Amino acid sequence: MFHFLVLKMDKFKRKLTIASASQNLDTKSERVVHKFIPMIIAENMNRIAEYRSGESLPRIDLWNCIGMRVDKSFEKQNKYASRKDFSSALLEDKYSMLEELGIPSKERKIVRDDDDSTKNWFNYKLNLLKSSGILYTKKNGCRYL
Repeated sequence: MFHFLVLKMDKFKRKLTIASASQNLDTKSERVVHKFIPMIIAENMNRIAEYRSGESLPRIDLWNCIGMRVDKSFEKQNKYASRKDFSSALLEDKYSMLEELGIPSKERKIVRDDDDSTKNWFNYKLNLLKSSGILYTKKNGCRYL
């Protein structure tokens, strides 16, 4: 299981944006506190940065909603008709736990890897790589970097 923090400084505005990605790897026990340690750290770093700067900073949460374990759990359940509805329910449960841990969920920008905007961005980047010749397709359909 991988957890990581993303720290970004806007050099023009001197604002720090801190985000944490928590992986949806274990759908059997979604309410495990250790999964939220990166988000708790990111939230507290944001609070320190806000205290020092006197400005409110954006909250950006990165969620990995695609994975084999989540796919397998989706296949075994019969409550949700779509894969996106299933992952949305998992996130709702996670945010309710974050609220219990003192991390407000309102006014947060959520970036999910199963959103259409993320898919469109990824396809755009792939096409840029292809147009620059870094990524190419051979005649037999194999792709190489």
